[in-house]
Order: sequence, then structure tokens, then C-alpha cells
Amino acid sequence: IKSMHTRQALRGRGLGRQMLEHILAEARGRGYTSLWLETGSMDAFIPARRLYEAYGFTYCSPFGDYAEDPHSTFMTLSLA
Repeated sequence: IKSMHTRQALRGRGLGRQMLEHILAEARGRGYTSLWLETGSMDAFIPARRLYEAYGFTYCSPFGDYAEDPHSTFMTLSLA
């Protein structure tokens, strides 16, 4: 998952949840066994991290070409 963002004027309407649910359904429909994401570590990203946590994402080490970065947080979700 890369770069989900809801404009300030549209926040609080559940659009992030709807988008994440769509992504999860699509991933399951495609037979994916896991999802991985990188998001910001700053306080502005707390709502995003809480959303991912609410859907079962857990914190993990960097993956792919990512490296440890004080501005990044890494999360994963098993779909198996």
C-alpha cells in the first residue's frame, strides 16, 4: 500500500476506512497472502497508523528496498 491521503476538508467521513477496505478486498480477491506498507513516523501520521492497527496491521522491519529511516514506520498484515 502506498500513499493513501485524505484531504483535510474531507476527513472524518470514513473515506480512509472505505479505501482501505477496498484495498483489502481487492488483495484477498487476487489471492495475496500479505500486505506491506510504509507510512510516516511523525505525529501527523498517528491517525493513519491507528487506522492500520484497527485492521490488524502490525509493526515490522523495513522491507524491499526500504532501509531504517527515522521518518518512516513499516507495517504488515497477513491475509492468510
